[in-house]
Parts: sequence; structure tokens; C-alpha cells
Amino acid sequence: MSKSSSPSKTGWRHFHAHEVNTAICKAIGDVRQRAKRTSLETDAELIMACAVAADIWRHHDRLFSDLSEIKHYALRSRVAATLWNAVNPVIQQVCDLQPTTREGYRARAAVFLTWDAEEMLARAETGRIMDRLNLAVVLDLL
Repeated sequence: MSKSSSPSKTGWRHFHAHEVNTAICKAIGDVRQRAKRTSLETDAELIMACAVAADIWRHHDRLFSDLSEIKHYALRSRVAATLWNAVNPVIQQVCDLQPTTREGYRARAAVFLTWDAEEMLARAETGRIMDRLNLAVVLDLL
């Protein structure tokens, strides 16, 4: 999910789900590429944790798509709960590590949006200024 880079005629920035999804996918793709590098970059541990969290989300998201191999809802819900349990320590690590580079901040913002973009977009669309600001700030980090 991405942001519209230019404000509307009224001066309001409009958030569109397709654009927000595109921005997240690009940022997560960059995170995955950075995580594959074996260099000792300053934020390497954070970027690796973000890549793992993004991969867990991808598996979680697939559970509830038409492509899911698990058709029984109760079983999908149990698998989803297992994935949530698996991602908790990873997200804790993402929270605890302090980014020091633009790439680290971007990776953390991308993971946050990956897991919460739908809710943030829905809240921003209500027009409440703090909800719009919240989404705008996170998108600006991408």
C-alpha cells in the first residue's frame, strides 16, 4: 500500500489501497534483498528480523486467500494462531533493536505496515486527522 505523492486540489493527501500495497511490496522486497547480503551493515540484525517477520506475514496472508491449500476455516485459524505465536518474538526483536540507518527505519516501517496496513488505511479513510497523520508518517518512512 502506498501513498499518493501529490496532494489533491483541496490540499489533502489521499491514501489509496493499491498504492499503499505497492509501496509495502517494494519496501519488503528491498528488505528481503538487504537481508540476503552477508555484510555486517549497521542494521543487519534488524533488517534480518524484519525479513523474517515479512515472510511470516506472507504465510499468514496466504492462509486466507483463494490460493490457500487449507480449506477448512478452523484449521486455517489454528495455523494462523501458530504463525502469530511464531512472529511475536521476531516482532519483539524488531521493536527492541534501534535503527541507525535509513534502511533500518524503512525496514521497520515496512514490517509495521505489512502487519497493520489494512487497519491503518481504514482508520485514515475516516478522515480523522490523527489517523491520517499516523499513516502518513509511516508511509513517509518507506
